[in-house]
Amino acid sequence: MSTEYTSLPHPQSHLTSLQISESESTPSPLHSPLRGSVLLLNPPDIEESTSNADPIPLGLLSMKEYIENVGMQVSVVNLARCKSWDAVVDEIRSLMPIAFAGITCYTRQRFSCARLASIIKDITPQTLVCFGGPHATYLDSALLDHISSVDFVIRGEGELALADLLNILAQGATVESLATVPGLTFRSGTQIFRNPRRSKKLDLQLFAPPVVPMSELGLTSAAESLRFHFPTLSNDPNARIAPVISSRGCDGNCTFCCNSAFWGKQRYHTSDHVLSQVRYYYDQGVRLFDFYDDDFPRNKVNVLEFSEMISAEGMEIAWWCSSRVDSVDEETLIAMKRAGCFMVSYGIESGSQQILNRMNKRVTIDRIRDACRLTRRAGLGVRATLSIGHIGESWSTIEETNALLADIRPDQIAIFVLKVYPGTPIHHMMVRAGRLDDEYWFDEDQLIVPYFTLERSGEELLALKNHLVHSLAAYTVRKYEYEVSSTELDLNWESVR
Repeated sequence: MSTEYTSLPHPQSHLTSLQISESESTPSPLHSPLRGSVLLLNPPDIEESTSNADPIPLGLLSMKEYIENVGMQVSVVNLARCKSWDAVVDEIRSLMPIAFAGITCYTRQRFSCARLASIIKDITPQTLVCFGGPHATYLDSALLDHISSVDFVIRGEGELALADLLNILAQGATVESLATVPGLTFRSGTQIFRNPRRSKKLDLQLFAPPVVPMSELGLTSAAESLRFHFPTLSNDPNARIAPVISSRGCDGNCTFCCNSAFWGKQRYHTSDHVLSQVRYYYDQGVRLFDFYDDDFPRNKVNVLEFSEMISAEGMEIAWWCSSRVDSVDEETLIAMKRAGCFMVSYGIESGSQQILNRMNKRVTIDRIRDACRLTRRAGLGVRATLSIGHIGESWSTIEETNALLADIRPDQIAIFVLKVYPGTPIHHMMVRAGRLDDEYWFDEDQLIVPYFTLERSGEELLALKNHLVHSLAAYTVRKYEYEVSSTELDLNWESVR
């Protein structure tokens, strides 16, 4: 049912080796030396029926590559394929003995993560369970306080902290030794220890490219949302889409996003690193690629080098990417087109300058228009993402957004009602206003991620979103709704029905 990833070739690191100890435990440690396998688990989304979970655990794959590079055997298991808890239990039993289970915890999967941790502890109480990811990072102490089956939380970027933690656990851990791991939060008895945060690693070349087995790519191409994003797939149901990552972080600091706080300022892999990912999949027949960066074109030098490399190697590929509107220029877009890019997705968010300013977007309406014009001139499609419900949102600002869309005429639009995620500035606003507290995230009657409702009710926000969707109906070729709060549109502005 689930997918287990096997090791793939990667460059060797200068870092010291780690080995799982089979020796007897040291006197009275907090945790005895590890006995069994080390697993990194992508959780199921059984509790949250509308979580739309990503089936490719790229973060876990990156950690696997790094941990194996420093000498320890680790496996990534994708439990997103399990559609019942019975299947999860069977899978966990088949993987025994498990010494350590690392689980990625996103807000939208928080209850499934908690139940998975409990299942592991029920089957094998000696297994050590560690959470990581954005949700765990920003609710680390509360999570350990509420969920007794979780032993550790790694905050932020995980590779170095996980390597340190496993190294200590391999010898038998004490409170004193665990306290030396920056970015780790852990429990000892009833006391929770929160170590200082870890500085971001500026040199990304330590991290080998995460690669996904072809069997896994074959499963993801069937996802309806991916087929929506990649219209060129419509005539080939068996085509595979491969993910590519060229950077970490974001130079923006928008109020609704935690990526800048989680990853820090944008840091870049080399062009060779990016090309190696594409070449790996290309040699196995993949021609479609999804660049997972928040802002792929930000490093112009790297983008131009990568585009030249693709052209020089004669690779005929198709790919898309996301970008801020202030990260592109004509030269960059033309080079991207020449290298196979067919669409750029811009986080436009709103057509109201007032709203953009309040979300700290740091772009102007004129810059949005210029970026879309240059993108079309380069022969690329334009995708726009919009978020409804920021401070000051009203019927008049929705009309401003509608007017901007009519001007820039995107090929695709994704419209979301603004949701509140831990670690974001709008989360802090909700907490300060007394509208949200840590208990919300552990209340099993509150499965959804809440709307940002400081000024308007959830019903009003949905009404604003639906009004915008309705106003685009004459140009809509296709509508795709995977949650009541999210609508995506494929548009044709040339023929009004």
